[in-house]
Amino acid sequence: MATPAVGCRVRILKDYATVRYIGPVAQQQGTWVGVEWDDPTRGKHDGSTAGVRYFTCASGTTSGSFVRIERVNFGVTILDALRARYNNETAEHGEIVAPEELYVHTSRRRRLQVQLVGEDKIQQKQRQIHMLTSARLVGLDVSAVVSGIDLST
Repeated sequence: MATPAVGCRVRILKDYATVRYIGPVAQQQGTWVGVEWDDPTRGKHDGSTAGVRYFTCASGTTSGSFVRIERVNFGVTILDALRARYNNETAEHGEIVAPEELYVHTSRRRRLQVQLVGEDKIQQKQRQIHMLTSARLVGLDVSAVVSGIDLST
């Protein structure tokens, strides 16, 4: 999981937002996350509640919300996503993959199981993420790029 931080991208249910505040909110229990929604009509606040301003929304006066931290998906780092995808742990849209199950998606989002000849050789090559020239990480909720990471581990 990516480290919760102001400025990071998050998903809450099916909607995306940018974190603008993390911490306590007056007259409420627990830790809250102040977010500015990608869809400005999604919000209910301007970054203030009970007369206290916690953050400012750049995109509008009601494009912000306060959400309990437990409801926020902070995503994963790009390294975690690469490892999950190219070690065959996670499918394209985030589904868990059984070690023996390989499949392709059709244009109608159906899964067709395939059997690979030389599967061990392919998997061994894919696990060398430091050698990848491109990657597809659709549906893995990448929210952070960490500098100075070692891709060989």
